[in-house]
Amino acid sequence: MEIKNIKKQLKNIPVRFSGHFEHHPMRVLILTAFLLEAFIETLQRQSPLACAGYLALHPYLFAYNALILLSTLSLCLLFRRRTFVYILLTAAWAIVGTANGIMIGMRDLPLSAIDFGLLKSCFGIITIYLNFFQIGLILAGILCFLGLMAVLFRHCRKQKRSLGRSIGCVLALSLLLCVSTVFSLHVGALETTIPHLAGAYNDYGFVYCFSLSIVDRGVRRPADYSEEEMEEIVESIHGEDVFGEDAETAEDDRPNIIFVQLESFFDLKRLGTVSFAEDPLPVFTALKQNYPSGYLSVPAVGAGTANTEFEVLTGMTLEDFGAGEYPYKTILHDETCESAAYNLKALGYAAHAMHNNSGTFYDRNEIYPSLGFDTFTPLEYMQNVEYNPLGWAKDKVLTGEILKALNSTEERDFIFAVSVQPHGKYPDEEAEGGAYGAEDEDSGEKLPSFPVSGISDPALAAQYEYYAGQVYETDAFIGALTAALDAYEEPVILVLYGDHLPALSLHGEDLSDGSTLFQSEYVIWSNRADLPQDRLDLDASELSACALDYAVIHEGLILRLHQSYLRKEKDEDYRAALQMLEYDMLYGEHEAWDGKNPYLPTVMRMGTGPVRITGLYGPVGNEGICILGEGFTPFSIVTINGWRQEAIFFDSCTLLVPKAKPDAGDRVAVIFSGSDRVILGTAEEVIYDP
Repeated sequence: MEIKNIKKQLKNIPVRFSGHFEHHPMRVLILTAFLLEAFIETLQRQSPLACAGYLALHPYLFAYNALILLSTLSLCLLFRRRTFVYILLTAAWAIVGTANGIMIGMRDLPLSAIDFGLLKSCFGIITIYLNFFQIGLILAGILCFLGLMAVLFRHCRKQKRSLGRSIGCVLALSLLLCVSTVFSLHVGALETTIPHLAGAYNDYGFVYCFSLSIVDRGVRRPADYSEEEMEEIVESIHGEDVFGEDAETAEDDRPNIIFVQLESFFDLKRLGTVSFAEDPLPVFTALKQNYPSGYLSVPAVGAGTANTEFEVLTGMTLEDFGAGEYPYKTILHDETCESAAYNLKALGYAAHAMHNNSGTFYDRNEIYPSLGFDTFTPLEYMQNVEYNPLGWAKDKVLTGEILKALNSTEERDFIFAVSVQPHGKYPDEEAEGGAYGAEDEDSGEKLPSFPVSGISDPALAAQYEYYAGQVYETDAFIGALTAALDAYEEPVILVLYGDHLPALSLHGEDLSDGSTLFQSEYVIWSNRADLPQDRLDLDASELSACALDYAVIHEGLILRLHQSYLRKEKDEDYRAALQMLEYDMLYGEHEAWDGKNPYLPTVMRMGTGPVRITGLYGPVGNEGICILGEGFTPFSIVTINGWRQEAIFFDSCTLLVPKAKPDAGDRVAVIFSGSDRVILGTAEEVIYDP
């Protein structure tokens, strides 16, 4: 009997709430909006006290964010099952706020709308950030939520409504929100341009910034954008003789240009309170002292690799794009634009990209053709890859891949390499197989130990020690790369830089060198040229212009614009011209190119070496076939008539398909695919002949 009574009481909860909500809807909505805002801001600031401080210091912004919530929750008034829709909308905001809190805890970067477009890329690396128990809890939570919504939909009764009054209420709140937004922007309480997400979310509140990231996309059309204005900008860029008499280097003297974007690469000596017994970056430290170097202002902290990459390659600045936008996920799917690759290809260079991570991450396999690359070598096409304790590929594999790309063509080469080894999430206890000071299982060499001092929290100290060991190995990769390039017969300019600071819960006051959390470091090295020991602080969008200026290369409109201001103060004309070019190239009428975009997407090849089948042998024993060829990797997958087969990788020339029973005339192919099962490329099919 008691169980029946409990079930009856539970069924009556939605009914009783519906009755109260029917008589006092606005009272419930207003209270919900303020409580929900307090919950979301607590997760945003990772502390109830910090949320209380935000409410005390910025009551207007707190109320404004609550008004956005109230306006969205009021939509439930338009439905007959208003209680159900109210609960659904409340739960949706609560889930988004919770996801934001989790994201900040994992990568020090808040959630934006574009992150939902990155979900596909996250499936392959989710086990690095979450253990299987946590993944199970999330899946169980999703199932429980869906089940609860189904029960609520069934038991929340339809309610009487006055459609005219409901519409009037929603419109009134929408009008109040619009007036409040215009007023807030006018008095400077809010900003629509958000160059750095983390700071803006703390300044203006999560709800406003997340909402802005939904609707804010692309570069805004400048008020004075016109054919005449663009002609004037182009003439000024080409007309001024700002580059001296030898405006270009002779073709035979041009160097190979290599950029290496170093994942989460950070000089720990920049910290004021944390110290190590020895320098984890001896090679990079020496390079900074002898070659052009400086701070590099980047658009993110803890994550956002693709946006630093975009700025470096194109010379465009993310400050002019939408809040939290990743152009790799938006406009570059539809448009090409000026890039370092296109500029150098115009001078006869071959352009190669490589990354020791999945080729589909940030849609690089689809985006790189829009940036002018001839080849792309992702992890799936690399040989002899070693992995760190978290499962990220070690960076030393890039040395061989860079040399392979250099030797793959007769012409000069532009190579853009992206590393991954020091990526988080950093373990808060000693990672299995990652004890520095022990013997490396891969090489047999003894790894140096990096005990940290100045950190009282053992978990955080473990993260720092692990990170120091990873960047030490990346630094060793830099040493091996520069040694190999020093012996290379052709001239080379090598650009090394960090994409962003690591997700180590850093704060501005932790840095003792006067820099900010949005400043990594760069160095420009050469095996031939006697480069000056310049100390020049740059934006990421200026780095290509600076490096190519040392090579006396001035190809490209945006590049020439940056080069003309490298050692001058950036004035309003510079900022206006840059934004005008960005808009014109990606969203405008291509007036800078007389109305026609000169950059056609390239027909990009995967890998720099040949991938082919040279022979099929079988059956091997009673069943199975052996495939001989070249360019195979552990990611190679065999298909017979389009059906995937279980294959064993022996080496780059040999694959064994032990259970295959092909018939004469069957089509055998080798394809390359990552954990997301997206096909990156394939070797030409071969017909099986026993």
